[in-house]
Amino acid sequence: MQTAKTTHMYFNTFTYKRPVYEILQHLKVAVEHDCHELVKEMIAKQAAYLKKLSFPAVKDERQIRVYTFAEYLDYLKQEGVKVEELVHTFWSEHQEADKREIGFALLDYLDKQINDNTAKVILFLAPPFCPHNSVAQDSHVYQKLKTALAAYEQEEAFKMKQFFPYLSDSSYLAIDETDAEIDQLTKNFPLVKEIYPLPYDKMRLLNIPAVDIGVFGKGAHTWKERVYKPYSFEFLPKLIREFTTKMWEK
Repeated sequence: MQTAKTTHMYFNTFTYKRPVYEILQHLKVAVEHDCHELVKEMIAKQAAYLKKLSFPAVKDERQIRVYTFAEYLDYLKQEGVKVEELVHTFWSEHQEADKREIGFALLDYLDKQINDNTAKVILFLAPPFCPHNSVAQDSHVYQKLKTALAAYEQEEAFKMKQFFPYLSDSSYLAIDETDAEIDQLTKNFPLVKEIYPLPYDKMRLLNIPAVDIGVFGKGAHTWKERVYKPYSFEFLPKLIREFTTKMWEK
């Protein structure tokens, strides 16, 4: 019987207020904890098995190392691996690969070069990455939206949310991360310049606020998708017109 040497997990999460690198560090802490508990359980089971066979106890020093992508590259360099050359060679041979999967393939490729037979978990970022941004409550846009909603509060009950919880092109019109946070982000995003080059400087300069005043409905992106017509086709256009008019007022 042969046990698979690697396994892949693709995990989608919202960033909201936290910078991406901070979320990656939270994930690392959680994975380290679970790996520690897993190793402890394996050692206990092996000790119990040996005891039943009347075999002497053995010292078990196995461990599962947990790295971020940047930390793993540093480890490889310390071991004498020519990382930059290998990454360049890998990219020249895999330019047609799925952008969501290429990070896994690159890590498999690098791990074969060192072949240290050490159990490890490597955390990295992959496409699609939608930068988080939001409209500040003291901004002109927010205040005008609040005024527009107040004019109709007797007709409808509104709930304002800071972030749009889905994929949106507006994610690329501005960015909240600092330069230092973006630097940490790109260091942990395999082949980021080749497969997902975002113009962060231009996005910061553009800084266009985005507001979603959406329809009311259920079952988005499913065959059951539907909207409530009285609100979506009668009331909503009035609200959008009111907000747009107020935005042009000084």
